[in-house]
Amino acid sequence: MGSVKKFLEGLKEWEGTPFAISGQTPRKGIATTCTGFIGWELARVWGSEYYHPKVIGDWRPAFISLFSKALDYMGIPHKVLSPPPKPLERGDILFIQPFNSPHPYHVAVYLGDGKIIHARRDKVVIEALNHLEKVIKAVIRVEWKG
Repeated sequence: MGSVKKFLEGLKEWEGTPFAISGQTPRKGIATTCTGFIGWELARVWGSEYYHPKVIGDWRPAFISLFSKALDYMGIPHKVLSPPPKPLERGDILFIQPFNSPHPYHVAVYLGDGKIIHARRDKVVIEALNHLEKVIKAVIRVEWKG
C-alpha cells in the first residue's frame, strides 16, 4: 500500500529531469511532463501499473477528472477537493489555474513547509509555493496507508 513518505522521496529523485512534450512516457533523468512523474511515482508506491489516459482534443476542461479517473484505474483511493482545503497536507496534488486561463492545466505536489515539486517548462524543480497558492483550483488528496 501507498505511503506518503515513499511517494515524496520518490518524487524528489526526479528533480532536474528535463520537461518533455505531452505524450511521452516519463523516464527519470530523461524527460517527463508535469503529470507524468507524479503518476509514475503514485503507481510505484501503490504497486500498480502506470496509466496515463489518451486524450484527443483539448484536455484542459476535463484535466482534474482525467487525473482522478487515472487514479481510479490504478486503484489509488483519493478525494477531489474543490475549493482547495487549508491547510494543505504533504502529498496533496495541486491543480493550478494560471490567471490567464479558463481551466487548470498544471499540476504540482505539496511537500510540506511551503514547498512544492513540479515540472516547469524546463525541468522538475522543488521551490516555494508562494504566489501559486492563489491559483490552486482543486486538490486531489490520496488516502495514504502509512
